[in-house]
Amino acid sequence: MADEHTGCDDSSVIRSLPTLSSGRTIKAAALHKRGSRARFNKPATLMRGTCVALLLALLACGKQTQEEAGLVVRVDTVGPVVHVRNAGTAPLWPLRPILTVGSEASIGEPSDDEFGQVNSVGLSPAGDLFVADQLNHEIRVFGLDGGLRMRIGREGQGPGEFRSLYSLAWVGTTLLVLDMRNGRIAEIGPDGSWLGQREAPGGVSGPPSMIRFYPVGNTEVYAWSLRPEPTGVRRVFIRHGTSGVEAEIFQAMRPDGPPSSITCQRPDGGITFLDIPFAPEFLQHPAPGNQIAVVWTAVYRIAFLSSEGDTVRIVERDQDPVPLAPDEWDAALREFRSFRAEWPGASCQPRSPSKPDVKPAVKDLLIDVEGRLWVEATTTQGDMWEIFDRDGVLIGSLPSFARSRRVPPYLGKDRVAYVLEDSLGVQRVEVAEFGSQR
Repeated sequence: MADEHTGCDDSSVIRSLPTLSSGRTIKAAALHKRGSRARFNKPATLMRGTCVALLLALLACGKQTQEEAGLVVRVDTVGPVVHVRNAGTAPLWPLRPILTVGSEASIGEPSDDEFGQVNSVGLSPAGDLFVADQLNHEIRVFGLDGGLRMRIGREGQGPGEFRSLYSLAWVGTTLLVLDMRNGRIAEIGPDGSWLGQREAPGGVSGPPSMIRFYPVGNTEVYAWSLRPEPTGVRRVFIRHGTSGVEAEIFQAMRPDGPPSSITCQRPDGGITFLDIPFAPEFLQHPAPGNQIAVVWTAVYRIAFLSSEGDTVRIVERDQDPVPLAPDEWDAALREFRSFRAEWPGASCQPRSPSKPDVKPAVKDLLIDVEGRLWVEATTTQGDMWEIFDRDGVLIGSLPSFARSRRVPPYLGKDRVAYVLEDSLGVQRVEVAEFGSQR
C-alpha cells in the first residue's frame, strides 16, 4: 500500500512480538517492496527506489530495537518472496528430562526396555512413548512413568506384522508405520489394533535418518518415496493425512557445490564412502502446505520452496562464524587416516579432505508437529537448536542435546524424544520437555 506521508509505493510497519521467556516484547521492522521473482539459487535483491530515507530510518530503528530487547526481526517482501532476517539473542528455553528407557542386555528373559535396534521414536497424542525396534519387529509403548503399556506387531507379512520398521508418525490418532520390506504403511489404532494399510515402495533400503516420515503437523505427514520415470526413478515426498494420500512433491535437487564425501575404490574391488569432516551439506525437509525447506549448511539461510520449485520465503540468521580449531580437525580425520592405514593402495576422490577455516553454520534442519522450523546451529556458545514460528520469526532456543544421528528425534509441541547410544551399542530413549513456562 502507498505511504501517504512519503508518497512511496512501499510500506513499513513496526510489529510487537511477544517473547516466550518474559513479559518483554521484541520489535520487527517489516519492509514491503516489489521486485522480480526469485528462486533458491538466484535470490532476489532489494531494488533501489526513491525511499532510501525510509529504508535508512527503518534500519536505524531496527538497531535501536535490538539494543533494547536483544532480538530484532526484519521482514522484507521482494516480489513473491518474503525475506525474514533474525538478528540478536533468542530467548533460551530450558530442557528438562522426564523419562529414560533402555537397558543393557541381560542373561535370561530380556527386560521390557532392552532394545535390539531402534529405528524410530515418537510421542502419541495421548503422551505415550512409542519405540520402533527393527531387530525385534515390534513397537513398544511406554507410559511416561516408564511402565510398558503394550507391544504391537511381530515378524511377518500379514496384518499386524512387520518386516522392516523404518519410521513412526501420527495423523490425528492413527499411527502410521513405514514398513519398506513389506512395501506398505500400516495404520494402527490407539489401542494397537490393525486398521488397514497404504502403499509404499518395496525392496528399498537405506538409513532411517533419510527413509522415514517427516511430520509437519498433527494431521500432515510426508513420507520419503520413489516415483518411476522413463529415465529411472525420482525421489519424492508423499503427503499423508487422516484420509490417505493427499499430495506428492518432488524432492529438491542438490545444487552445485564442493563434495561432502570422499569415494574410495579399494584394491579388492570394493567401494568405501567417507564423510568429509565439517564439509557443507545440502539438507531438506518437507514443510506445511506442500513446501520444502532447504539449506546449504555453509550459510544460515533457509529457503522455502513451493511444489513448483519457486522460492516463497527465505529465513536468515545473523551469526558470527565459528573457527575450526586444529585439534578438532585432527580428531575428525581419524576415520580417514584409519582407512588409509588399512587400504594404502585405495584410489580416493578427492584424494584427501581439505580443512575449512570455519565450521558450517547449520548442522541440521527439522520441522516439528506444530509446523515450526528447528535449526541446529553452530554458535560461539556451542551448538544450539533455534526454533522459528511458521512465519520464520525466531521464538526460542535450547542447547543441542547429544543424540544418535542415525535416528531422527521426535519434536512435539513441548516435548522431544531422541535416542542415545553408548560405546557398547546399548540404546536408550530420552524424553524431555521444553518451553519457557511450566
